[in-house]
Amino acid sequence: MFTGLDQLQELDLSYNRLQHLPEEVFSNLSAMKKLLLPGNKISFVNVHWFPVNLVVLHMGNNALASWRTDDDRLKELDELGLSRNKITSWNRVVYPKLT
Repeated sequence: MFTGLDQLQELDLSYNRLQHLPEEVFSNLSAMKKLLLPGNKISFVNVHWFPVNLVVLHMGNNALASWRTDDDRLKELDELGLSRNKITSWNRVVYPKLT
């Protein structure tokens, strides 16, 4: 989807009324460090859709019901924003850089 942007480090898709993310949407953005998705209507994500180098991920004010991962895929995260969602399910995964 985002082709020719392999050096892109920040992407702000805030408040765009997005309802879902295509599975491969960020697959070509291997250099991305910061992804902003707050204020949309996203109800489901798979952490495997995100680039492994992410340091900042904001998904507040969406419609997420759960946040699940079974590995350390996003181990570089030091800022994760999930406020104002509908999260009722959270599995305990350690993000070593989050404080």
